[in-house]
Amino acid sequence: MRSHSRADSSQAANELNIGIVRLRHTENKFGIIQVRSLAIPEAIADGRYDVGLVGSDCVAEKPSTRFEVRAQFSYGRVWDSLPPRLEFIAHPDSSLGSIQDLQPGSIVMTERPLVTKSYLEEKIHHPVLISDLGEDLVDFRARLHEAGSVGINVVPGSVPALVEPDGYYGVLVNETGGTARDYGLKVIAKIMDIQTLLIANIHTLQDAGKRELICRFQQDLEGSWQDIERESRQLRGGPERSFY
Repeated sequence: MRSHSRADSSQAANELNIGIVRLRHTENKFGIIQVRSLAIPEAIADGRYDVGLVGSDCVAEKPSTRFEVRAQFSYGRVWDSLPPRLEFIAHPDSSLGSIQDLQPGSIVMTERPLVTKSYLEEKIHHPVLISDLGEDLVDFRARLHEAGSVGINVVPGSVPALVEPDGYYGVLVNETGGTARDYGLKVIAKIMDIQTLLIANIHTLQDAGKRELICRFQQDLEGSWQDIERESRQLRGGPERSFY
């Protein structure tokens, strides 16, 4: 679950932090649990939890899950940072200049194989294959060369550590605008912008009491977000922000 980490005296910013991290459980009798981001859509859909905050990239990776999107916000882990993005990254010594330059045998490391596959299939002419569970990368790369394909290998995090100059690339969530640079990697392309979504279980919303609490929580988030955006624009001197 993404939360804000900026130390700020702004009451609105503090309220938004409390809202995201603790759901104001004392006042509204909400419990809170931190769940791995990619597990949140399914956890909300199947009723394990009633409401959650999750990135739109994680929702796109779980297209069969059903829930109600109540609101969306353009923030990531750091308050007043640029909206997060999902980016295709390469080693700084890689000769890759664009997605279209990907060659058969290339392997892309990602936690979001469906989103990555859909993006690559729109951008390149080579077939795109996802590795089998537990498949050795050397064997997978040989299979890709034989099939004239680009490959996707699903990894549980640590993507930056796996990127290499000779045909091993990655997909990374850029939380602040400089995540790839912080790891010493180069950004080849943006795959998608990421919004933070407030999602709720469909059956939970049929419970009048829980629906009232969720609606109140949503209103608190939206009100605080509007206050913070207004303050942020004043500090920046205008609404426009750029990653680069």
